[in-house]
Amino acid sequence: MNTITIEKIGLTKVKATVEADPALWKESIAKSERKLASQLTLKGFRKGEAPLAMARRHLDGMKVMNEAIDSLLDPLFREVLEKEELRPAFSPSVSVTKLSDSDLTLVYEMVLVPTCRLGAIEKLEAKEEAPSVTEEEVDARVRRRLEEDADLVPVERESKMGDTILLDFKGYLPDEEGNLNEFEGGAAEGFSLELGSHQFVPGFEEGCVGLKAGEEKDIKVTFPATYVKDLAGKEATFHVVVREVKEKEVPALEDEAVKELGIKDVDSVESLRAKCRADLLREKERASKERFEEALLEEASAKSEFQIDPEILDRQAKESQERFRKQVEGNGLTLAQYLEITGQKEEDLLKSLRAQDEKALRHALLIEAIIQEKALAVSEEELSAEIKRMGEEYGIEEERVREIVLRDRASYERRLLEEKAKAYLRSLAK
Repeated sequence: MNTITIEKIGLTKVKATVEADPALWKESIAKSERKLASQLTLKGFRKGEAPLAMARRHLDGMKVMNEAIDSLLDPLFREVLEKEELRPAFSPSVSVTKLSDSDLTLVYEMVLVPTCRLGAIEKLEAKEEAPSVTEEEVDARVRRRLEEDADLVPVERESKMGDTILLDFKGYLPDEEGNLNEFEGGAAEGFSLELGSHQFVPGFEEGCVGLKAGEEKDIKVTFPATYVKDLAGKEATFHVVVREVKEKEVPALEDEAVKELGIKDVDSVESLRAKCRADLLREKERASKERFEEALLEEASAKSEFQIDPEILDRQAKESQERFRKQVEGNGLTLAQYLEITGQKEEDLLKSLRAQDEKALRHALLIEAIIQEKALAVSEEELSAEIKRMGEEYGIEEERVREIVLRDRASYERRLLEEKAKAYLRSLAK
């Protein structure tokens, strides 16, 4: 029988010492010898057919031991987890502390999954705001909806803010003698630019105002001090050639124009305003609910007790940094360039990501603790109600939604469980 000894290292780590049963260890060595012998080719014998006693003389003793140890690592670790009811956060570190033909002792060191013990959360102080929508906000949403449907029409006048221009440009930097030289990445042809969209360096779009199709101009700008290192703080000259000036032809706010928008059940100015008002209110209510739940989670977290090993947070932060790096590179910058522009240091970014990850992990643990303590579950009726709600919201037949949901039932049930836990938190607020 294997002998297991458990030693706690603080609240979040465990050391498990396993003395393998001598009979098990000897059998493992024997299996290792047979396996390695089957791979040998000795003179006078086909591969693997030499007598084991003869093959042993040609086997590397350390290789035999390593093969035998490897074959026991996982089975012994599973036995530790089952007997001691341990939940490691990731694979353990393993060391061999005793090794001979008759003895094997392994030591597994593992970080335990983080836990949360709910505190006195029965009364929470966070409050939910009651959102409202003003007529000015409705006006702006209606105007934006009409502008989204606007056509861009060429005009024979000077450009102004809000217009879209098609242009060619080249950027130049002065050398030490004051001669202008084109710099890499500072040129484009047939570029479409909405004036006032702030896509370019401050001063560039303003310099394009007042130009007609066919006109040229040199525009001087100064790159911000927080720009990429090669350009930060430098004065550049852009030579621009405007090919075309276009303005938005926004439809008049009339019933016929509203019908052209193709919005379901919206065929008049009044119905468009009603939809915009309802959309705005729904968005504000959703945002208000999210802020309220976030405040509740923060308050409940502060009252509860967590056991989270720092190694877990360090690993998560590095993974988050890698995802962030890929996101930055997807936008055409290296992480180093991004840090230059934002004036951050890599260690500061990592610290910030670590704090965000810790907060998210605490909230997730809190939600899980509520689910377990309150024995929350999702009934068939609740799942069917969610399927019906989703069908109505996205305009999809209920049976089609049901097919989609049942293919990944566990994740939908999990989301509903988390919503139930949040609803419980909301019920605790004043």
